[in-house]
Amino acid sequence: MFNEETYHIALFGFGTIGKGVYEIIKNKETENLQNIDIEFVYVREEKVAELSKKYHDDCIDIVVEAMGGIEPAFTIAKKAMIAGKDFVTCNKMLVANKYDELKKISNDTFSKLCYEASVGAGIHIFHSIYDIKKVDTIQCFIGIINGTSNYILTKMEQEGRDFDDVLKETQKLGFAERDPSDDIDGVDPKYKSLILNNFIYDKSYDLSKVINFGIRHISQKDFIYAANEHKTIKLIATGDRENSFVIPMFLSEDDVLAKVDKNYNALEVFSNNLGSSVYVGPGAGSLPTAHGVVLDVVSLINGDTVIYPYEYDHADIKNDLKANFYIRYKDISIFNDIIDHAIDDDTFVTKEIDIKELYELTKDYKEIFIAKI
Repeated sequence: MFNEETYHIALFGFGTIGKGVYEIIKNKETENLQNIDIEFVYVREEKVAELSKKYHDDCIDIVVEAMGGIEPAFTIAKKAMIAGKDFVTCNKMLVANKYDELKKISNDTFSKLCYEASVGAGIHIFHSIYDIKKVDTIQCFIGIINGTSNYILTKMEQEGRDFDDVLKETQKLGFAERDPSDDIDGVDPKYKSLILNNFIYDKSYDLSKVINFGIRHISQKDFIYAANEHKTIKLIATGDRENSFVIPMFLSEDDVLAKVDKNYNALEVFSNNLGSSVYVGPGAGSLPTAHGVVLDVVSLINGDTVIYPYEYDHADIKNDLKANFYIRYKDISIFNDIIDHAIDDDTFVTKEIDIKELYELTKDYKEIFIAKI
């Protein structure tokens, strides 16, 4: 039910996402937004120390962080929650790298920590998963959780364009940062995969154990191979109680995830009673991400927020996956021991191999493209 009291927000960050948060709250399109005011906005050029008194003020109810990076975001989170303010963030790097510390502060101070927009932007996946967990046990998830890479793959496949050309377009559109490494090397979905694992299984997994491969060196040659096999290529994150990894995959054309294009994200969740449920929505851009941020704010105010895990145990990621993989590299002879069959002079399919072993064998080679068959 809508609360008539006025709530004051401190917004840290006024870049692409921060401006989206500001716009949604300012436009007040729904009843739930009428009594929310942004009391002040912090931009990166200002010093955190000079603003600390502001978010300690009694007039601030919720602190929203949309800056990205670990610092000063972590300092802001600590100060906010210690001061008794609920904290909302879309910062996957912060949540993935500082999960234990954030949870402890939240537990100790009884301030709520909300991070809906850290994964899936406009999908609101944590609200959906929270509802599933009320009546069901989730076995695993698989999905496209990086809008930038999905946009690049879509354009390359549908328009026959080169990787570098499409990457520049994503940067102009605001889907990719000036340094796109996290997106194209699979680091961004690595963070998100870990966050999903932590939330779904009420655990604290080790980020360093999440394996990630990227799309930096994908070429039209790989899409030609996929087309000949009646498949497409997507950068996929998957996880369960013992696994969490990110890797390009060849998907059958009739796979539900194969049909997700442009900057859209999709997560398929498998649970005991519901079976397969799929959640699709825009996964990159200002307003889709801001939408998830503001949803957390409204949920806090209305008392219907997702209960993010408060009690959790540390857990190990084993990644005991054995599969066949597609590898393209200028000199495939160095991989003779794991070749099942060669496709041509620089491309082959591996024997069945453990993904951890594959990662260790290939991590030091540049200009290599790897995908799961």
